[in-house]
Amino acid sequence: MDPNTLEVRLTALTRARVAVFGDFCLDAYWLIPDEGDDAEISVETGRPVLRVRSQRYSPGGAGNVAVNLRDLGVGTVRAVGLVGDDLFGPALVRLLNDAGVDTAGMLTAGDWQTMVYAKPCVADDEQSRLDFGAFNAIDADTIDRLAAALDAAAGASDVVILNQQVPAGVSTEAMIERINAVIAAHPACRFIVDARDRPALYRGAMLKLNDAEAARLLDGVAAQTPLPQVGERLGEGDGSADAAHASETNASADGQTLTPALSLEGRGSSEENDATVWRHATALQRRTGRCVFVTRGPHGVMIADDDGLIALPGVPVTGPIDTVGAGDTTISALSAALASGASPLEAARLAMLAASITVTKLKTTGTASPDEVRARAAEFKHMMDLEPAYHPDLADNPDAATYLPGTRIEVVRPLADDLRIEAAVFDHDGTLVTLRRGWEHVMQDVMLTALLGGTAPADVAPDKLTEIKAEIDELIDRTTGIQTLVQMREFLPVIRKYGYVAEADMLDEHGYKGIYVERIREVVRRRVEAMNAGDIDRDAVMIRGVEHLLDTLKARGLKLYLTSGSDEPDIRADAELLGLDTRFTDIRGAVGDVNVEAKRIVLDKLINDLGDGRSVVVFGDGPVEIREGGQRGATTVGIASDEDHPGELSVSKRRRLIHAGAHLIIADYSEVDALLEALGIA
Repeated sequence: MDPNTLEVRLTALTRARVAVFGDFCLDAYWLIPDEGDDAEISVETGRPVLRVRSQRYSPGGAGNVAVNLRDLGVGTVRAVGLVGDDLFGPALVRLLNDAGVDTAGMLTAGDWQTMVYAKPCVADDEQSRLDFGAFNAIDADTIDRLAAALDAAAGASDVVILNQQVPAGVSTEAMIERINAVIAAHPACRFIVDARDRPALYRGAMLKLNDAEAARLLDGVAAQTPLPQVGERLGEGDGSADAAHASETNASADGQTLTPALSLEGRGSSEENDATVWRHATALQRRTGRCVFVTRGPHGVMIADDDGLIALPGVPVTGPIDTVGAGDTTISALSAALASGASPLEAARLAMLAASITVTKLKTTGTASPDEVRARAAEFKHMMDLEPAYHPDLADNPDAATYLPGTRIEVVRPLADDLRIEAAVFDHDGTLVTLRRGWEHVMQDVMLTALLGGTAPADVAPDKLTEIKAEIDELIDRTTGIQTLVQMREFLPVIRKYGYVAEADMLDEHGYKGIYVERIREVVRRRVEAMNAGDIDRDAVMIRGVEHLLDTLKARGLKLYLTSGSDEPDIRADAELLGLDTRFTDIRGAVGDVNVEAKRIVLDKLINDLGDGRSVVVFGDGPVEIREGGQRGATTVGIASDEDHPGELSVSKRRRLIHAGAHLIIADYSEVDALLEALGIA
């Protein structure tokens, strides 16, 4: 999440209104020194006396969720729950008030024990927990009062969190029926369920679960509602169990028949685990008709909504961690962001950042403040981009691809009905030309040589060499399409990590970029010489059909723009050499400044001039231009060209282009007429 967007989201939280209904608990920490043989012996029992040196109390359960919301900066937080007429009830309510939570909805019942998690700690060793309220039972009158309080809170809130953590808590089956009535009565308010027990009973609410909870929830209903297959696409419907699927009906969202797809072989065990989570998230979204968030610990969160699946990675955390309370932080940040107008993806981004903060706070159910989120985002930006993977189910299963009738144009995301394309933005390498074919291998070699310094690969332990190569490959794959200078800046921490090169001997990003640029220019020079000598045909260094596409687009009145992460002089020279330069209104490439990103500049100016991202189509073979275009509302066409085998589809490119959010996937431009018809370009 870039700093500007993050700041907008954090500022909007101050206007958000969130209510929390559920099991409000008190966390009690009784700190007891280990007195060993010096411990006093009780006269009555003959056993050592445990003497409490200090005690600490904080809101737990739904109370911790409410405090997380306030600490994150949410303007209005309302609590709706139940405490007992005992010593602990007033203490819990007072702590919530001190945190700035509106406790008008916190009711008292004489026959109810305030739920307390009492944690005796001898030195650093937490002893068996003492739980109060484990045998509570809620009566009909109390259910009526709680339902009324929830109804009032929902009417004054943007989002209501339904938090259930205790089997004998307030969310009984009878109470959930009343909750469902409140949900139905407040269509303008969104409800999100975070329940350890009985989540299937809620109707009309979003779900937040971890992967284990999702599996348990579906375990009892799978026979009634078959899980979708990996890659199976949701059809239009009401989210019910019998909703149609594109892969089952072989039809697109608009009813067009679609052609079946490729095959997939050799899936590993980790991918199979991913596939299980994708299937669970999809099945739950289909059953509920609402957005579903499935959290996966350090692996991030899976989002399933009407647009399909999005996988958002977790934020890397170093050092010791304590996951207690991480779920509370996640549901709080998700709900806060949704209440402030964020999309599910933006909400998940904020939740991943906030949770990465609280897990580093040891032996406490910590919270995250706006300043901590800002600092974490700034730190995280230097480690890697927190980028989502769209449709991971489909990306990893080419067998599930669907195509426009009679074509090999894959439809990943439905196109808008009101497209009015006025401009097209093209990436360069791999999208228009293949002069730099094999650049990834050149960069791999440059990075490996730089990382090892004077150490020969043969002198590195095989397992370690495999690990290093895998990390380099992941970096290149993740950063494909951005400036080479930025790629090399991202590479610097990798060099330091393995320690083969002393800090004093390391180059900066400009130095390593210079080595790579010289190597790749030599590759281009040799190909140009071969082309001039007649050994390579001019058409062989361009993506099939590209000239016909460019000429057709220009003839139909579109303005064309060429952008690249490679240096601008090189891109202009390539375009002039191949006679493509006259087709473009403007050509932009890298200018040696990491803060000047050509693709963003071109897209932002275009969209500002045209007034609407839907007026732009972006063509690219890298995730950066596809992602940047999609985030600005443009239609995106991924070019999954196998540069070594012209006309064939690259499965690896297809995967990363779908993850980046491409609407359409093509191998080349050999089906121009069908492509332009799909884009509404007459």
